[in-house]
Amino acid sequence: MPHDPRVVEAVKTGHFSWKFTNPKLRVFVEELEVALAERLQRITEACDETRAKMISDANGNIAMPAEELEAQLKVEGLPNVLRYAFFLIVFGVFEEHVAALCKRIHDTEKVEHVTLGRTYLGDSRDYLLASFDLTCLGDSWTIVYQAKTVRNILAHDAGCLRDSDNSQPARIAREFISKTDGISLDGNTVKIESQFIELMLDQMSGVFDWLDETISGQP
Repeated sequence: MPHDPRVVEAVKTGHFSWKFTNPKLRVFVEELEVALAERLQRITEACDETRAKMISDANGNIAMPAEELEAQLKVEGLPNVLRYAFFLIVFGVFEEHVAALCKRIHDTEKVEHVTLGRTYLGDSRDYLLASFDLTCLGDSWTIVYQAKTVRNILAHDAGCLRDSDNSQPARIAREFISKTDGISLDGNTVKIESQFIELMLDQMSGVFDWLDETISGQP
């Protein structure tokens, strides 16, 4: 059944808005990766310089100053923490775009008997399913929605997925991590590479592509 033209236009506007934003997010991630590499190189050089100046102790062992130990810890942990931040930013922007799409549709007053509630991703999903009498929102939505469990682990548990956590979100997160490129578990710690963020940007674009094609009836 064809949808009201105003609703179709709202979906197309949301699609265009994301297509405009997505490349900017990619550039943002790429530039941060470059800046991160440069910063790590400077830290490594500083460590090498400090090491060269160190003096052996009485037993002939090399003592490691506290400042070098701190620098090495930063080298080991800094990339992962910053990529956490990259992903949280990307996910947040996507969530805002989906919420804005729902508001555009709602403002047309052409979708009846459906309440627009909060703007979390689950609420937006429920609104879109009810508004268009859909049973799903496509494969890309499924992937991004599973990634929400990882987002919550990063935001609320500092990237720690405990072995003792056998909740449904934790089980979904483990399965998602095991089958997704660019993300892994190092013990209980979630490890993220830029490849994972780029993959999520692709899937997020797939969500808007699918919605536009499904609601407008045009590929």
